[in-house]
Amino acid sequence: LPLSATMMTRVPWQLNWYANRPAVMIPADADATTILRIAKHYRVQYLVLDSLQRPNAATRAVIDAMIADPAYGFTEIYRTPEYTVNDTDGTYTMQSVVFEFPADYAGVAEIR
Repeated sequence: LPLSATMMTRVPWQLNWYANRPAVMIPADADATTILRIAKHYRVQYLVLDSLQRPNAATRAVIDAMIADPAYGFTEIYRTPEYTVNDTDGTYTMQSVVFEFPADYAGVAEIR
Protein backbone atom coordinates (compact mmCIF):
# COMPACT_ATOMS: atom_id res chain seq x y z
CA LEU A 1 0.00 0.00 0.00
CA PRO A 2 1.28 3.50 -0.69
CA LEU A 3 2.75 5.17 2.41
CA SER A 4 0.57 8.21 1.81
CA ALA A 5 -2.66 6.16 1.71
CA THR A 6 -5.21 7.12 4.36
CA MET A 7 -6.74 4.18 6.24
CA MET A 8 -10.03 3.91 8.13
CA THR A 9 -9.86 1.73 11.23
CA ARG A 10 -11.31 1.33 14.70
CA VAL A 11 -8.01 2.42 16.28
CA PRO A 12 -6.50 5.14 14.07
CA TRP A 13 -4.03 6.28 16.73
CA GLN A 14 -2.42 2.81 16.83
CA LEU A 15 -2.29 2.45 13.07
CA ASN A 16 -0.80 5.93 12.75
CA TRP A 17 1.79 5.28 15.46
CA TYR A 18 2.94 1.83 14.32
CA ALA A 19 2.58 2.20 10.56
CA ASN A 20 3.28 5.94 10.30
CA ARG A 21 0.27 6.37 8.01
CA PRO A 22 -2.63 8.80 8.06
CA ALA A 23 -5.69 7.21 9.65
CA VAL A 24 -9.35 8.03 10.33
CA MET A 25 -11.64 6.33 12.84
CA ILE A 26 -14.55 4.21 11.70
CA PRO A 27 -17.54 6.24 12.90
CA ALA A 28 -19.74 4.56 15.51
CA ASP A 29 -23.43 4.02 14.85
CA ALA A 30 -23.17 5.34 11.31
CA ASP A 31 -25.09 4.31 8.23
CA ALA A 32 -23.37 3.37 4.95
CA THR A 33 -23.78 6.84 3.46
CA THR A 34 -22.14 8.51 6.47
CA ILE A 35 -19.20 6.09 6.44
CA LEU A 36 -18.69 6.66 2.73
CA ARG A 37 -19.04 10.45 2.99
CA ILE A 38 -16.43 10.60 5.78
CA ALA A 39 -14.13 8.35 3.76
CA LYS A 40 -14.57 10.58 0.71
CA HIS A 41 -13.99 13.77 2.72
CA TYR A 42 -10.67 12.47 4.10
CA ARG A 43 -9.76 10.63 0.87
CA VAL A 44 -9.59 7.31 2.70
CA GLN A 45 -8.38 4.54 0.41
CA TYR A 46 -8.45 1.50 2.69
CA LEU A 47 -10.70 0.04 5.38
CA VAL A 48 -8.87 -2.05 8.01
CA LEU A 49 -10.90 -4.50 10.07
CA ASP A 50 -9.52 -6.80 12.71
CA SER A 51 -10.89 -9.31 15.17
CA LEU A 52 -9.69 -7.58 18.32
CA GLN A 53 -10.65 -3.94 17.77
CA ARG A 54 -14.03 -4.28 16.09
CA PRO A 55 -16.65 -1.56 15.66
CA ASN A 56 -19.83 -1.97 17.71
CA ALA A 57 -22.38 -4.50 16.48
CA ALA A 58 -24.58 -1.98 14.64
CA THR A 59 -21.64 -0.42 12.79
CA ARG A 60 -20.15 -3.82 12.02
CA ALA A 61 -23.49 -4.92 10.49
CA VAL A 62 -23.49 -1.85 8.23
CA ILE A 63 -19.88 -2.46 7.17
CA ASP A 64 -20.48 -6.17 6.57
CA ALA A 65 -23.49 -5.33 4.37
CA MET A 66 -21.47 -2.76 2.38
CA ILE A 67 -18.63 -5.22 1.80
CA ALA A 68 -21.02 -8.01 0.77
CA ASP A 69 -22.94 -5.83 -1.70
CA PRO A 70 -21.10 -5.61 -5.06
CA ALA A 71 -22.94 -2.34 -5.81
CA TYR A 72 -20.70 -0.59 -3.25
CA GLY A 73 -17.53 -1.80 -4.95
CA PHE A 74 -15.28 -2.75 -2.01
CA THR A 75 -12.36 -5.01 -2.86
CA GLU A 76 -10.55 -7.22 -0.36
CA ILE A 77 -6.84 -6.69 -0.90
CA TYR A 78 -5.23 -8.39 2.08
CA ARG A 79 -6.08 -10.94 4.77
CA THR A 80 -3.67 -12.04 7.50
CA PRO A 81 -3.37 -15.68 8.37
CA GLU A 82 -5.36 -16.47 11.50
CA TYR A 83 -3.35 -16.10 14.68
CA THR A 84 -3.96 -16.91 18.33
CA VAL A 85 -4.08 -14.40 21.16
CA ASN A 86 -4.01 -15.50 24.79
CA ASP A 87 -5.81 -13.17 27.18
CA THR A 88 -6.85 -13.40 30.81
CA ASP A 89 -10.37 -14.24 29.59
CA GLY A 90 -9.26 -17.01 27.25
CA THR A 91 -7.67 -17.80 23.93
CA TYR A 92 -8.98 -16.15 20.78
CA THR A 93 -8.42 -16.68 17.06
CA MET A 94 -7.80 -13.36 15.32
CA GLN A 95 -7.51 -12.07 11.78
CA SER A 96 -7.11 -8.69 10.09
CA VAL A 97 -8.55 -7.83 6.68
CA VAL A 98 -7.92 -4.79 4.46
CA PHE A 99 -10.46 -3.61 1.88
CA GLU A 100 -10.03 -0.94 -0.77
CA PHE A 101 -12.75 1.70 -0.85
CA PRO A 102 -14.43 2.16 -4.24
CA ALA A 103 -12.75 4.98 -6.17
CA ASP A 104 -16.05 6.87 -6.50
CA TYR A 105 -17.13 6.16 -2.88
CA ALA A 106 -20.32 4.65 -4.31
CA GLY A 107 -21.36 8.07 -5.62
CA VAL A 108 -22.07 9.69 -2.25
CA ALA A 109 -22.27 13.48 -1.98
CA GLU A 110 -19.45 15.59 -0.58
CA ILE A 111 -19.58 16.78 3.02
CA ARG A 112 -20.09 20.52 3.01
